[in-house]
Amino acid sequence: MDKKSTASAAVLLFAGICAVVTGSIIALPLTPVVRILVWTAGGVLIIVSLVRLIAYVTHKKASHIAVIPVLGITVFFVLFSFSARDKIRSLFSIRKEGRGIYSMTYYGDAMTDQALDAGLMTPEDFSDWIRRKEFYNFPYRYEDPQNGCSAFTSLSDKGGILFGFNFDAPETGVSTLIVYTHPSDGYASMATVPLGQVFGTEGYDPDLPDARLLMLSAPYIINDGINEAGLGITSLQLKIGETHQDNGKPDVTGSCLLKRAILDHCATVEEAVELISHYDVHSHKGVSFHFFICDRTGKAVVVEWFGNEMSVVEADACTNSALAPEHLGEGSVDERLPTLQQTLEEASGILSAAQARNLLNAVSQEGYTDWSSLYDLDRLTLSICLNEEYGNAYYFELSGR
Repeated sequence: MDKKSTASAAVLLFAGICAVVTGSIIALPLTPVVRILVWTAGGVLIIVSLVRLIAYVTHKKASHIAVIPVLGITVFFVLFSFSARDKIRSLFSIRKEGRGIYSMTYYGDAMTDQALDAGLMTPEDFSDWIRRKEFYNFPYRYEDPQNGCSAFTSLSDKGGILFGFNFDAPETGVSTLIVYTHPSDGYASMATVPLGQVFGTEGYDPDLPDARLLMLSAPYIINDGINEAGLGITSLQLKIGETHQDNGKPDVTGSCLLKRAILDHCATVEEAVELISHYDVHSHKGVSFHFFICDRTGKAVVVEWFGNEMSVVEADACTNSALAPEHLGEGSVDERLPTLQQTLEEASGILSAAQARNLLNAVSQEGYTDWSSLYDLDRLTLSICLNEEYGNAYYFELSGR
């Protein structure tokens, strides 16, 4: 190997190091797939240059020296594939169920309890935590969606409990993901995720590899869902200013982590309220939110926060206005809540599935309702209609253990 070859090997080594460093700079707007390709290219350049330099120093054939890094790379990929086997299985489970709707089974256990113990106070804290824990420091951005929604529960004319929910958001037509989880120490669940809302509607295509990698964070960013114990939960925006509790309890930002923990660990409304009470809740973007929680006994409550106080009100319906007696009506007030309450009262709280879907239609917001979910808490099923197309429903079932 002459000096010219040695110099070229040094140049390759330098180029490889630059590529690896470039791929590691989080601030650069590189997609995960491009970042992996940059890392791979840099790694190949480094290995080739080192093999050539070592062969020059030891006076051995480069092909003999190359056996060592090839073996090392093989071992690395085997170990990585084993450690990331649940993520790989989750990615391969993604299915396109129809236009704008996908499903995914999340294998393994979400690290919800760790996230709740991490004291995450802002959406940025939340995004950074997911980036570190789920994406090996790949860039990750979470957008807490702005929405105006409605929810209700009723007895079913066939026995059991129905739980209806409209997800109303500024950008209609966003893709929806149904994510299944089966935690080893909790309840199986299925829940919805507004993909375009949380990852940004502009340029987000769920069929691209980059977008599918982002779906690995789905268990942490759920919107509405049920678990195998027959408990249902969702959150609705409440325009009463931000909530920032300070009671000396662990901090949690937004609603998603608490919803995840509740679906994983709670079988009844009472258990859910008890879990929530152990945390100081924070909201952002100038608004708050409240929870609508119901279970298969027929009990339903709305949980809200005012200052450091948590309010729990029994209610079979809610929209985007407060229900706590001392704050009744604060927030966004319109005819949706009276429509829900009057319909449920006239039906004595008993609806057929068709009547429940009609009620969701009645309180939908034209050009604004992205999906309407109708859950059966006893049969553990979900019927979901997208973009106010109530004659075209997709059906999903939750299987327990």
